[in-house]
Amino acid sequence: MVFDVTNRYPRAYHHRHKLQPRPAGFNAEGPAEMHSLLSQIEFLVDGAKTDEELIFEEMTPDGMGKRLYKKKRIYPIFPHMTADNHFSGEHVLTYAGGMGYGLTLTTRRDRFPKGLHAYFHHEKLQPASTKAKRAKVMRYEKPIVAINQTAATATAKAMTKTHVSFQSTGATNISGVNNLPACSRYVTQKSRGQGKTKRVWGIEQNEARETYLNHYYAIDNVDHMVKIAMIRFISWKYWHAP
Repeated sequence: MVFDVTNRYPRAYHHRHKLQPRPAGFNAEGPAEMHSLLSQIEFLVDGAKTDEELIFEEMTPDGMGKRLYKKKRIYPIFPHMTADNHFSGEHVLTYAGGMGYGLTLTTRRDRFPKGLHAYFHHEKLQPASTKAKRAKVMRYEKPIVAINQTAATATAKAMTKTHVSFQSTGATNISGVNNLPACSRYVTQKSRGQGKTKRVWGIEQNEARETYLNHYYAIDNVDHMVKIAMIRFISWKYWHAP
């Protein structure tokens, strides 16, 4: 599902099951779902679709027939979106950037830009190893940044892809398109508690990480709301299992 950061109302959704069609080149589950969501949001952007394309037919709530509805334009421009590494991929960035979206995604180690794997943080380290101690020191070094600028074509808009690699609690990689005007290392303040028990400390930070954290928390809030609602259901597969 797609949510605005300041709103709990879903803007688009995609049912996860094996019968969903997957576009050519989007064979993995996450990227195929991202393709579907981006295509849905396109109808909500001013000027992206004609008035005729916004009209669709749907069953009435009482199930007694069908009627025509018209989708409402919500966004003045293509919005910036954030997702985790399940939805990442170079082809996802190309598709989103070509439409005009901004995108920030954590990135799996097997989905790095082609030919750049050796230059990014990617190793899994044991906490007590010598390399792990070096990695901990790297948390206070500047992030590794790669940029790829692509000119507009007849079918796609101009875009700037970015990849930011750095050490956090582990090797962290964040890819994006049309999302970062700059990227550097700095420190942000964190605090917990209140009164005499209040603790304040600093953490290493960069624009890619802060952009991701300042947006993705909305999904964490929705997950929490679903959890406390205590919604349960029995699937057909479970009920008929031997």
